[in-house]
Amino acid sequence: MGSRYGAIPREDEARSASVAVPVSDPAECEGKSAAPYRTASFRPGVLVILATLAFSAVVATAVSAASSSRSPSVTLSQADVFSNDRCIVYTYFEDQGMGHEATVDTWQNIWRANGWKPVVLSEDHARAHPDYEEMKARFSEFPTTNPEGYEVACYLRYLAMAVVGGGFMSDYDVANVNVPPPPRCDWLPNEGRMTSHEDYTPAVLSGSGEEYDRVARLFYDTDIELVMASDDTKMVSDMLFLEYFRDTGAIWTTHALFTFANWVSDPPCDDAGVELPMLFHFSYSNTLYELGGDDKPSAMNAFVSALNETRHKCTPLPRESDAEYEASYFAPPGTNAFREAAFKHRQCFLETMYPQPDCAETDAPAFELLRNARDANGNPATVRKRGGHKKSDTWAQHVNASASTCVNNGCKGGTV
Repeated sequence: MGSRYGAIPREDEARSASVAVPVSDPAECEGKSAAPYRTASFRPGVLVILATLAFSAVVATAVSAASSSRSPSVTLSQADVFSNDRCIVYTYFEDQGMGHEATVDTWQNIWRANGWKPVVLSEDHARAHPDYEEMKARFSEFPTTNPEGYEVACYLRYLAMAVVGGGFMSDYDVANVNVPPPPRCDWLPNEGRMTSHEDYTPAVLSGSGEEYDRVARLFYDTDIELVMASDDTKMVSDMLFLEYFRDTGAIWTTHALFTFANWVSDPPCDDAGVELPMLFHFSYSNTLYELGGDDKPSAMNAFVSALNETRHKCTPLPRESDAEYEASYFAPPGTNAFREAAFKHRQCFLETMYPQPDCAETDAPAFELLRNARDANGNPATVRKRGGHKKSDTWAQHVNASASTCVNNGCKGGTV
């Protein structure tokens, strides 16, 4: 069987086989300047890695033994890039002492239930990138208000995705209610161009391996003073970089994660009675201010279960062809009026934190369209006008605190 990674071995081979990928000797980095670099060897290097991964367990073991005598190496499992019957979705996790292991487990279970093969990447994968040492050193110097290990991990995940050949990457606090894998595992939105599917928040990304590598290089090469000036902050994060890259045309953005779980109509249908695509980002602020707690695993499981109980009242989304799948689950901006209205209505609701210049003209028509939501039989759906942010004392404290600290430290870091 084939995939974008090449020939796929039997499942027993995929589980047991591994390959040692040489990692550059740190001494080779000595004497390099901090000037922007260009590495012509990465793309063929990744192709070599992926081609090697396609060999059987016997060949992979031989390669591992041979390379171990030459240089330090990291062992990557074939199961990280091969699948017999499921398309892969990746996340990236390094234990930063934040107690997120249960959230990662929940993410795996939820995505697996929707037909995906969830794979957790780590710094071991990023380390296989030929420019890992130099890139990590620079990323570690970026100004941030977040814990350094957390922030650096946010950049290293792009290296890991480049190494495994690209694909879909999700934050481990994104709950998937009903989004299946594409009809073909080698299909990617926007023909594989780097795309962020929650506007510039990197909650769900897609792109080819070359595109993840390109964006990682942009992190390295871009003048951070320009990024900070564009958002009037004194820090950077991969999210702020993506906002800058969106505004300068370096990446694509969509609204596949257009609202939050407690904003969805009941049942979760649009104005034509068709099921809504439901990916929800249970970020820190969403979980705290919308739901009044910080137990992400419980909240993710509860909403996925509740929405699955009612979505059968909607007409199922078509997904037989690539075009149908894209229109149903990853519609380009401007192609689905109901989803655009849902996105705009929530953005206007949150304009205290994220000013929207056109809300006076656009919010009322957007909400009017949302009120037309109905089930497959034409019965009106219950529409929620707003979520929990403005009802929360914690939200009010956050707004007041942010207003005073943004001037000195910048507002945006990590996920929102």
